[in-house]
Amino acid sequence: MDWWHVEPGPFAQPERSDAQYGAVEGFTGGIEIPELLGKGKSPEQQRQERREAEEKAAAEKAATEAKAAEEAKAKDQAKAEAGAKKRGALRRVLLGPGKAGGEPAAGGGVVKWLAGLGPVLLVAVGLLVAGAGLGNFILIAFGWVIAYYGTYRRSPAEAKWAALGVPGLVAAGAVVWLWGRSDGKWGEPIPKDGWQDVLTDTWPYVVRGAAIASVLFLLWRARRKG
Repeated sequence: MDWWHVEPGPFAQPERSDAQYGAVEGFTGGIEIPELLGKGKSPEQQRQERREAEEKAAAEKAATEAKAAEEAKAKDQAKAEAGAKKRGALRRVLLGPGKAGGEPAAGGGVVKWLAGLGPVLLVAVGLLVAGAGLGNFILIAFGWVIAYYGTYRRSPAEAKWAALGVPGLVAAGAVVWLWGRSDGKWGEPIPKDGWQDVLTDTWPYVVRGAAIASVLFLLWRARRKG
């Protein structure tokens, strides 16, 4: 019998007409390989793969968000540390070495500042504050004189700053302000025939501001030394 004979022999297996691709004449049995026959994945496998892909994407997204949160936290912490350093440096400048730690000063804050001035400078501060508040320039002048001579023995440079340097800076600021107004750079422009009125209105405030600036300078120096 030839190998292609299609009639069933005595040992032939019955044909399977319900096979995936039907019966093939002359061939029976064999091994079916889904990958070779083009058989797709089952619905359960597809659902499982989708779940795994979704879980992987969610895990990657959570990791990315956690990393971004950590980076943002690190940036905020760095900014806070930089701000704390700047504030500490400013406190050291204003309060002096050893007084920027935030500990309460023994003897009670402002009282200790005033005690650090001494009786003579306390009188000077009182005269300057009273003169600035009342607009009395005689009191202000006496305050500057007392501040100068009361500070000169401890520090001539400090005396000059208290009575001359700080008021001079305030006056220079007023001059710059008026110059800017005259050139129309800021503020209300000054008319050509209005200088007398402007100076008359401005100089009392300049003197009073200079007196307050001298008081602040004296208190600052007393705080640093206290």
